[in-house]
Amino acid sequence: MVIEERVDRLEEMMVKTQMVVQSLAIEMKLFRDEMKIFKDEMKRDTKNLKQELAGISKKMGTIVEDIVAPNINYTGKKYFNCSDCLLFMVRVKVKHSKIKGNNTEFDIISVYSDKVIINETKSTPRPEDPRNFSEKINDFFNYFPEYEGKKIIPLFASIHIPENILSDLSRHKIYAMGMKEGTMDILNKEILENKLY
Repeated sequence: MVIEERVDRLEEMMVKTQMVVQSLAIEMKLFRDEMKIFKDEMKRDTKNLKQELAGISKKMGTIVEDIVAPNINYTGKKYFNCSDCLLFMVRVKVKHSKIKGNNTEFDIISVYSDKVIINETKSTPRPEDPRNFSEKINDFFNYFPEYEGKKIIPLFASIHIPENILSDLSRHKIYAMGMKEGTMDILNKEILENKLY
């Protein structure tokens, strides 16, 4: 009789254990399903956030360009004797005249009878920007052969240009334009004295 009771209790415990295991299995499945839904939502939210940040970043760039654009002709007239603007282009996408499939974009190009102001605008300047812009300037006439013979005035612009980047722009003989006393102005005027352009 004692053995039968123990067997009964053992069977009862096994049934309860089996029920607990089944219950745990159901809970684990529900947990996995919830985690999958959570991960899917996280992926979707992350994708949406990246898209929103890209949009904000792009808008920041165009806001700075919108501030710079009206100052280009004024700066050209004030410092470089550019008073006869023939053509003013913003965000110009152009193909290389010699290398098929080679394209680039210029933020602003302002064309005068004997000069061309080429502007590169950055909302957040990076250390590699002066070198990259210098290379773009050197290749300019391959994109615009019709302006061959005109003097190029390279003008890099941002709201704030850190000192190390400003020095690098001067070294590359690129004029730097940033905010100064409430308006946009040339920041490295020392290269103006060298009559580079």
